[in-house]
Amino acid sequence: MADKPKSPDPASKPITSVSKLAHEIKNPLNAMMGYTNFMIQTPEDKLSVSQMQDWAVILRDATVSLLRTCERVLDDETSGEEHVYTEPVDVEKLANSIVGIFAAEAEKKGIQLSVNIPKNFPILETDPVLLTEILNNLIGNSIKFTKKGGRVQVRGEVDERSDARVLVVQDNGVGIPAHILQAVKRGQTRSLARNDRAMKGWGIGSRVILQNVKKLGAEFELFCPKEGGTVAFVKFPNS
Repeated sequence: MADKPKSPDPASKPITSVSKLAHEIKNPLNAMMGYTNFMIQTPEDKLSVSQMQDWAVILRDATVSLLRTCERVLDDETSGEEHVYTEPVDVEKLANSIVGIFAAEAEKKGIQLSVNIPKNFPILETDPVLLTEILNNLIGNSIKFTKKGGRVQVRGEVDERSDARVLVVQDNGVGIPAHILQAVKRGQTRSLARNDRAMKGWGIGSRVILQNVKKLGAEFELFCPKEGGTVAFVKFPNS
């Protein structure tokens, strides 16, 4: 009897351009909305030039992120293939920019959001657009599933044994149910998302993470410690 053909890996199925664009532009748009609301609602006597400049930097970073995402989706759609453009990436600068975009949302929820990338963290030769999408989805979900008073941390480490460059997103939130955790790892989130409310947020986002990690030649690990919360690792081998 012939072996039953294996089902295609759900994580490998291409995400439509419209779906990906609609999903990836939400975070920068939410940041732009949040900080413009801050500007409108903050009394003039409470505003300082320094504060306005800080908000302007975040708005600029959100705009740049939105623009680069739109350009990449249009580029891929026009050519009919998905691109990976590598360049030297200052991970500390990129991570701080992304965390800034999420700062208003975290503050609104009463969550402590921090970033700890050492000054001497190695420059990565990678695609900043794809890496941004990975971190956006990991940080966004951590904030979504962490309650008021909780913590979300983004940090960078170098594995002493393999010399791999590791980006970590860790929270002390509600964690991920075991069946959902396994589905996320396998990229089998589409059917679960339709029927499981706890799955919301891990649908298309998990597929973006898994596909981007593969494109970048990196590794992805996700687990829930016994003490609670969720830890995600994105490992870049030192090639």
